[in-house]
Amino acid sequence: MLLQQATTVSDEYLLTIDSLDQIIAIGDSGGRVSILDTHSLTTTTTVTAHQTLIRQATLVRFQNSPMLATCGDEECEDGALLWDLRDPSKSKVSMASGAPVFAVASRRNDNEYAIAQREKVGIWDIRKRKMVRSFQDIHSDTVTCVMFPSHSNNTLITASEDGLCCVLDLSQRNDDDALISVFNGEQSVTSIGMLSSNVLHVLSDLSTLSLWDVTTEDRIAMHSNIRESTVLDKWKIDYITRCVSDANSRLLAICGTFRGVGIVLEVEKQSTRALCAFGRGGHNKRIRDCCWVNSDQQQQLATVGEDGRICVWRDRREGEAEEVIEETEEMEEMEEMEEEEEEDERDESGRSEESESEKAESGGGGDDESEHSGGGEMKGNDTANHNHQPKRRRRT
Repeated sequence: MLLQQATTVSDEYLLTIDSLDQIIAIGDSGGRVSILDTHSLTTTTTVTAHQTLIRQATLVRFQNSPMLATCGDEECEDGALLWDLRDPSKSKVSMASGAPVFAVASRRNDNEYAIAQREKVGIWDIRKRKMVRSFQDIHSDTVTCVMFPSHSNNTLITASEDGLCCVLDLSQRNDDDALISVFNGEQSVTSIGMLSSNVLHVLSDLSTLSLWDVTTEDRIAMHSNIRESTVLDKWKIDYITRCVSDANSRLLAICGTFRGVGIVLEVEKQSTRALCAFGRGGHNKRIRDCCWVNSDQQQQLATVGEDGRICVWRDRREGEAEEVIEETEEMEEMEEMEEEEEEDERDESGRSEESESEKAESGGGGDDESEHSGGGEMKGNDTANHNHQPKRRRRT
């Protein structure tokens, strides 16, 4: 794959991307969503959506108008927000406010949205401006994914940190009858998607990728060794960004290295196969999300990353030389800087622990101060481990 075009959108981390028709929505770690034109990658609108980082920014259509649905992280109490992109400054609608929303999905050609609030899933009606249905007992931990498959408008699929994926038939008015399928991947789920009308792909927080038959509840494939594997005789995969289906109905895992090199794997039932690596002129930090965009009447891959850039990639045309990606001096310098920063943080932490120990032995510092310091450190660690999201990047 070759770089078609790229631009810097923000000095924050870019965490999520979605595309609809000729517009792109990108959510960042500063709580803003940038709306871009697909062809020029120019920013046409910026929506200040939340006071926390953007967990999800999804483009939907309601009454032939483009809408934007957003939700923040676990500290965000304003629920999910819905914006009319024709005039976002005057059109904000709050859905399920008062508690954090971890995922949102639009029911196709309808006025209903699925909303995940911790371990509960609700159906919110935009016209009635209220929750019209709620499923409170299908998960025991935070729900991370909700989706309406394109093949069935009455089917809702949910996934959670409890490892469960649930298939609901919303045409059944009784909640017990609505739950038609449950399967347990035994690992916290970070993303899901349909490969076909009955095959679901599930990505875990440990970068394991599994395929499930949603009708029989059977696991038909399990790939647990993608991360840390070396492909194309050179690149060690550090993470899986997302899985997408291409125009030929192949399942592709978009992977990457912490230096910004992207790797495309074709996923089959028994094995995976590296198709290509991409990166020249693109990212120099971790790729956070990706999606297909339609540009120049072609389906192209758009990626966003912690460097604040969006890059659009196209397939190599016949006769074009294959891209050669080398680790640049900039990549090496950035890695050295990151290692130095981590070492400085470890040294600072060690000095702080020694200081606290000396105070405790001498009886100085006071109990109240020690409790406050310890509590703050514990809270920070819990947020980092549970949220799996980066801290806001430092401005330089």
